[in-house]
Amino acid sequence: MPLVLFGIALFFIFITPLAENNQSVQNVLNSVKGMISRPNRNNNPGNLMYAGQRGAIGKDEQGFAVFDTVDSGWAALYRQIQLDAGRGFDLKGFINKYAPPSANDTNAYLQFLIDQIGINANTLLSQINVTALAEAIAKFEGFIG
Repeated sequence: MPLVLFGIALFFIFITPLAENNQSVQNVLNSVKGMISRPNRNNNPGNLMYAGQRGAIGKDEQGFAVFDTVDSGWAALYRQIQLDAGRGFDLKGFINKYAPPSANDTNAYLQFLIDQIGINANTLLSQINVTALAEAIAKFEGFIG
């Protein structure tokens, strides 16, 4: 509900005055788009790439999943962690797969999770509290909520 109220406030504070100044709706939306993080825009706290996840309604221009609700986005993140825990990943292996070094600062990501959760890189995912890991991932990805 707070996110809905935030959206309504954005509309009245930013969109209405801009539209009154004859800016196109698309220009206005592009302006607002830069003000909200991708995970929040896409209901995707983990910033997961689109892979046909349950609750996903498509993908954005960079291939990140867009979920119908934030709850669906959280569920997909939990499911991904649980799937990779079942595959025997430790935290380091998981992050190298989840946020590949070719597109991410994997070492910084890993260190952030270690600091947030209080574990080491070799801890098996199956031994990590899924909620704590999911929340730390969402925080690193810039999700607010």
